[in-house]
Amino acid sequence: MLKELRNTGKLFRRHHPSHHTEDTVLQLVGLTVRYERVPALEDISAELRRGERVAVVGPNGAGKSTLFKVIVGTLKPTKGQVHVYGTAPDSHICIAYIPQRSQVDWNFPVSVFDVVMMGRVGKLGLFRRPGHHDRQIVREALDLVNLTPLANRQIGELSGGQQQRMFMARALAQESELMLLDEPFAGLDIKSHEDIFRILEVLRQRNVTVLVALHDLQMAAERFNRVMLLNSRLVGFGPPAEVFTRQCLVEAYGGHLQLIADGNGNGWIARADTCCDGGTAHHD
Repeated sequence: MLKELRNTGKLFRRHHPSHHTEDTVLQLVGLTVRYERVPALEDISAELRRGERVAVVGPNGAGKSTLFKVIVGTLKPTKGQVHVYGTAPDSHICIAYIPQRSQVDWNFPVSVFDVVMMGRVGKLGLFRRPGHHDRQIVREALDLVNLTPLANRQIGELSGGQQQRMFMARALAQESELMLLDEPFAGLDIKSHEDIFRILEVLRQRNVTVLVALHDLQMAAERFNRVMLLNSRLVGFGPPAEVFTRQCLVEAYGGHLQLIADGNGNGWIARADTCCDGGTAHHD
C-alpha cells in the first residue's frame, strides 16, 4: 500500500491535457519491452476506443502485467510509443490502475474511505484538502460498489471481493477514463465476479475504456467486446470469435492448451493450463 501511495503522489507533478471525445483513447505503436535483452513484449500495435471493454489474455509470462505498467507510465518501453488521448501516459490523471491483490500490503493502517479518497489526489493538487465536493464523490463511489457500511473498516478486514470493489471505487472517485485491472477475478467466488461485472457495466455506460487481464478464456469470450491475445507479441486482437480460433490459441498457448471437439460439431472447447487461474472457452 505504501508503494501505491507513492505512485499516487506522482500525479502532483502531472499536467492535465485536454481530451477530445472523438480521439482514440489508447494507441500502442510498435511497443517493445525487453528485460536484459529478453523480450517481454515485442512490436505490439493496437488502438482502443471510448467505452470498450477489452480482455487481455495469454499464458503466464505473456506480458500482460508488463503491458499495463507501460500503459500507466510506470515502465518505459524499450522501443515504440504509447499514446493516451494523443499524448504520453505520464501526462494524464485519467488512467486508473488496479493491481493484483497479492501486490498490496493489507496490514497498512488505512480505512476503506481513505483509500477511495486517494482517487481524488490528482484533482486536488499538493496543498489542498478534500472539500465537500470530494467527499461527496467518494461517498457516491462507495455507494455504487456497495461498500458504504464498511467505509471506516481497515482494508485488511475486507474479503477479497470487497477489496477489489474498494479499488474500483477509488478509480470511480478518480473519474478515470481508462481503467486497467490486473487479474481482478483471481481467487474470487462467482458472486464477487458478478459484483465486478455490475460495476463494469456502469463504467461502460459512462464511456470508460476498460482493459482486464485474466486467464479465463470462457469469461473473455462471453463478457468482453474484444480480446487481446498475447504471448510476448500480439497473436490476435478483435472480437472473441475472430481471435479465439484453433490456430491462434495453439500459437499463443502451445503445449499449455488442450483443444477438445465439443461433440456437437460447433467448434472447440479450449482449456488453458495455467498455474494461476485456468479457464475454458468454446470457440468456432
